[in-house]
Amino acid sequence: MAKELNKDVVYRAAKSKDKDYTINDGDGLVLLVKSTGVKAWRFIYRFSGKQNRLSFGA
Repeated sequence: MAKELNKDVVYRAAKSKDKDYTINDGDGLVLLVKSTGVKAWRFIYRFSGKQNRLSFGA
């Protein structure tokens, strides 16, 4: 049932909390929801054994 979840509805309904949190989309793509209410996309990947983050903005 979880695979049939409409992710767009989940992303739009995400509300700010006391701390920043992420919603995982899979394959390294996450939606960062900041405590201020700002939502930003990030891609987390590894290069030469080091973890890196690439931000796509709000």
